Amino acid sequence: MVANKVQVVYFHIDEKWFYSLVIRMYNKCVPALGVQGVWNRIHHKNSIDKTLVICAMLFVPHGNDMRKGGTAHKVTITRCGGMVKAKRDSYKRVNRPDGSGFHYPKVPENLLRKKGEHYFENWEITGSKVSDKDGNPKFALVEWVADIFMKDLLDLCQELEAKLGKRIHVRGQWDNASPHTERLLLALIAVLFGQYGWVWTTQPANSPLTNIMDAAIFPALAKMVSGLQGVLAGGRYLHCEVLWQLVKKAWDDYPLDRIARTFVHHSQVAAAIYACDGGDEFVQEKNGLSFGVRKACRLDYGDGEDGGAAMDLTSIEPRERVARGVIVEEMQEGLDLEGQADKKLKYALPNMEQHDISEYLTYDELAFIAGDVDDADYDNFDDETKARYDKFVQAWYKKQDEMATEQANASAVV
Repeated sequence: MVANKVQVVYFHIDEKWFYSLVIRMYNKCVPALGVQGVWNRIHHKNSIDKTLVICAMLFVPHGNDMRKGGTAHKVTITRCGGMVKAKRDSYKRVNRPDGSGFHYPKVPENLLRKKGEHYFENWEITGSKVSDKDGNPKFALVEWVADIFMKDLLDLCQELEAKLGKRIHVRGQWDNASPHTERLLLALIAVLFGQYGWVWTTQPANSPLTNIMDAAIFPALAKMVSGLQGVLAGGRYLHCEVLWQLVKKAWDDYPLDRIARTFVHHSQVAAAIYACDGGDEFVQEKNGLSFGVRKACRLDYGDGEDGGAAMDLTSIEPRERVARGVIVEEMQEGLDLEGQADKKLKYALPNMEQHDISEYLTYDELAFIAGDVDDADYDNFDDETKARYDKFVQAWYKKQDEMATEQANASAVV
C-alpha cells in the first residue's frame, strides 16, 4: 500500500562473540580418509582468544512486502575494539620439563608481545562512554553509529535510489541491551534518523527469534568459521588476528539468498507471535519454527521481481549467476500442481481489524502510508487491499484531528 515512488528497506543489527576454539561434539574422525582428531591444550577456557563483532544486514522487499521476498545486502561488520600499545614485554607460557608446573621464560624465541608494539584489544561495548574512570578505552556505539554505520547505510541507500528510481525509507531494529538504550545514543539516533523520517526501534525483550542475526545468521557464521578453521588451519587453535580474517571471510562468503530467506522467516515469526497473542507457544509445537519458507522461496538472480536480468547474447563468455535474494511463490488454495500444494507460508497476513491503527502508529508513519492517495495506485488495488488502505486513511485523519485538538488546548492554556 505504500506509494509507488517509495521503497521501504529493513535492517537488523546485533553483536556476536567468535572464539578461537569451539569444541564440536559431533565432529567425526575418519582415519581411512586421513581425518584425525586434533588436540588443543589450553591453560583455561578463559584463555581462549575471542573477538567481538557488530553486524548489520538489510533487506529490500519486493513490492514493499516481506511476504513476496526481496533482495539482501550486507551493510557492515565491525570488530569491537582498537589498537593499543603494549606496556611491557610478555612471554608465552611453557610447561616445566619436570612436570612441576609452568613458567614464562624470558628468551627471544618465547617473546609474545614486545613493549611499545601495537596490538588489537577487544573493548567493552557502551552507549556513549569512550573510556572508564581509569582511562581504559571502550567501544562507544555513538561513534560506531555516526562514523561507520550511518556512512555505510547512506551509501547503500543512495545506490538503491539510483538503481530503483524510488525514495528509500529505512526501518530497523536491534535488541534492548543496556548500551542500546543509553540516553545519549538514543538522542543521536533520533537526530540522524529523524532528518530522513526513518525509524529505528528496539525489538521485544528476551526475543532473539525476532532478530535474524540471533535466529539464523550468527549460528551459521560460527559454523562457517569452524569449517574454515578445519580446512585452512587444520582444526588448530586460532590467534586473534587469524580468527578475525576467517570471520570476515565467512561474512563475505555468506550467500545473500539465505539472508533474504531469513527476513521472510522473520515476517512469519512476527505473524506467529501475533497468533499467540504475544506469546511464544508456537515454538513448543511440533515443527513450530518450520514456516514453509524454504519451499515457498525460489532464488532471485536479477534486479527485480522478474527473476533475472536480460542475457547478453552478443557475448560467448559464461554468465555468472549470483542469487541476490529470493522470490516467494505460494500455491493458490485448491491447486496441487505436481504435488506442490504445501508450497505456502504457514501464517497468513494477520487480521488487524479489531485494533485502532491510530493508537499504534505515529502521525509520520500514517502520513507515509496514507498521506498521498494519488501516488498509492489505489485504482489498481484489489477489494481487500482497498479496504485495508481506507482504514489507514481514516486513522491518519483521526490522528490529524487529535493533533489539532492538542494544539488548540495548548494554546488555550497559554
